[in-house]
Amino acid sequence: LTCSEPGPRPREVLYGVAHQQCLQRRRRCELRSLAHTLLGLLRDAQELEGSKPRGRPRPGGASPRVCAACPWGAPPEMQVPSPHHVSSVLCFIPGPSLLPGCPGLEPLRQKLSALQGTHAWILQVPSERLAMDFHEVLADLGSKTLSGLFHAWVRAGLGGRRLVFGGLVGLEPTTLARSLPRLLAQALRAFRLAALAEGELEGP
Repeated sequence: LTCSEPGPRPREVLYGVAHQQCLQRRRRCELRSLAHTLLGLLRDAQELEGSKPRGRPRPGGASPRVCAACPWGAPPEMQVPSPHHVSSVLCFIPGPSLLPGCPGLEPLRQKLSALQGTHAWILQVPSERLAMDFHEVLADLGSKTLSGLFHAWVRAGLGGRRLVFGGLVGLEPTTLARSLPRLLAQALRAFRLAALAEGELEGP
């Protein structure tokens, strides 16, 4: 295959287009995988917070303790078998108090509690309804920025709730792929604020 005109050959052009499409699909898959991983970790943390550790009774009435910073060399009988990502690194520590090898556990629990409170709204959405749909994007064609994005109003739905929020959207394949992470973050923030507002209106 030859080409007398300067510039990339047709085969190289086709390869470049296919490569860009592959990168876009890969970014979408990575975003979807990241969202599912975050939700899984949050659900596991919620289950751990609401459940009590179980294990074999210890001699002398010693109660088991949960430690989030146990050394990897812990004996097998000290480990808690669990299929979850978070609980797989937990182990039972006998004795009345935590070992000195678990520093910063209380600040970690506080951060976990704050994280659960922030994302409680999405933890209440059933797994089968976690797909986010973008129903409509209204872009202002006269508002193109230096980065090639346009100011737009986006209508989205998640878990039976629909709302409209503003953001920057790309209208070409490359700029659209670049704007998707920020657009997804803005959508999640808008849904979280809407859920918090509904909770405040309903009251205790």
